[in-house]
Amino acid sequence: MTIRSVIVPLDESPLAEAALPYAEVLARAFGARLHLLGVVERREGGVLGVRPEVRAHVETVARQALTTYLEATAQELGGRGLDVDVQVRSGDPAQEIVAIAEELPDAVIAMATHGRGGMERWLIGSVADRVMRTASCPVLLVRPPEAGAERREVTLRRLMVPLDGSELAQTALPLAADLARALGVTLVLVRVEPWLTMTAPSYAFLPDPDRLEAEVEAAAAASLREARGQLPAALSVETVVLRGAPAATLIDYARGEGHIDLVVMSTHGEGGLRRLLIGSVADRIVRAGLPTLLIRPHAAEHRGATAS
Repeated sequence: MTIRSVIVPLDESPLAEAALPYAEVLARAFGARLHLLGVVERREGGVLGVRPEVRAHVETVARQALTTYLEATAQELGGRGLDVDVQVRSGDPAQEIVAIAEELPDAVIAMATHGRGGMERWLIGSVADRVMRTASCPVLLVRPPEAGAERREVTLRRLMVPLDGSELAQTALPLAADLARALGVTLVLVRVEPWLTMTAPSYAFLPDPDRLEAEVEAAAAASLREARGQLPAALSVETVVLRGAPAATLIDYARGEGHIDLVVMSTHGEGGLRRLLIGSVADRIVRAGLPTLLIRPHAAEHRGATAS
């Protein structure tokens, strides 16, 4: 797999700029082009009580300001040796972000979980939430730093891929491996197995529970060894089996002893009632603020077919 286009939606806010350092890392690793995207929001039907010519004027002024900002940002990035272009569109921000990703070759969207709306827009901004659930390409989501903090350079040393033995989870491996190889960093394959007492009915009798728990861990370790065997031998890879609730355990490990700089994982991208009923490990990891590169299974298959 490869990345040839890195799309960074920006809205003139420092919050949205939090994705830029990560986008720069991806662009350098793959020799990809950075596409700075600004969207002038246009509401269908306009605004009640505002004449069309006034709306058109406001949109023109907003477009000019956004273009000036993006061009200045592109000049700064270009001065550091990056290939950068600027695009300004009008419409619904989430729809326009997804649309440009479908137009560009081997695209990845890198965006902050909040833009101009700030932290009051729930735990993850509404635009980022829609993009992560509707884009067919990989989406890298980054939580902005606290207010007043300066933009910092990003160094990726350890990438984590959560696996659970399913084909869905393993669709993240090719891109994660290519990224680890391009950066010369370590790939950490992690599998979390709940304790049997967490999953068994309260009335269930578990004969020799210690032996059963040991068998669960052994099977998980064997699954990770098999996954590791699918990756290039020269790649630096660690395998880790953890026990506990999957989402919380992965988050604690990434923040603590794992020293994880980026999570790379697959997601169904589901919304609606199913999401509310079953939750999502990927969703919880993103909302916890861990930088996360999400890969949709059908997108991974398409990218693999394109590269072959």
